[in-house]
Amino acid sequence: MKLVKQFPRICDLYRCLILLLIISSSGCTIANERTAHEVILPNGRSVVELRNPPKEVLESENRFPAIIFLVNQQRLISRPRILQSYRSTSELLNLLELGATEGERVYGLRTAVPGNDVMNIRETTGDGTIVVDLNREFSGLTGEEQLLAIGQVVLTFTSITTISRVGFLLDGSPAYVPTADGSPSNSVVTRDDFISLLSR
Repeated sequence: MKLVKQFPRICDLYRCLILLLIISSSGCTIANERTAHEVILPNGRSVVELRNPPKEVLESENRFPAIIFLVNQQRLISRPRILQSYRSTSELLNLLELGATEGERVYGLRTAVPGNDVMNIRETTGDGTIVVDLNREFSGLTGEEQLLAIGQVVLTFTSITTISRVGFLLDGSPAYVPTADGSPSNSVVTRDDFISLLSR
């Protein structure tokens, strides 16, 4: 008889234990989702960042949020990154060369920007133009890969508010680079020349 009277209390205890387990497991899931964003810094070190860390927290630690563009099924898609220097174009180019993180590669993301100093930043002018040197190895890429690589660079650099145009040089002279509408250009190019490459 005593066991029958205590049975509702036992059920209530089990309910509490189950509820605690659910809350605990869901809390872990939320934490994992918030910290599941891998970032590879320019020095090659892999770190894990919050998906949406407060900007003021990042800047107080000398880490600055940025955007790069990667290839996604022959289109371009923006991805978040962390810079160690404010608006550092050299870090951005390095991140483009490093390409997708391990987690991003699972979803097929990659970079068309070659390494080995195929691209180097020459200068940034006061009128919002950044000039990039190409070496002869760039000419060895297929036309589609050239278009994707140039698109990645232009869209990434022009995501910085102080940069609106990108010029490319080959052997010190203006280089012809492909644009999204199929016409090559040896003049400075802008975001508008590659906006149609973005994933929809």
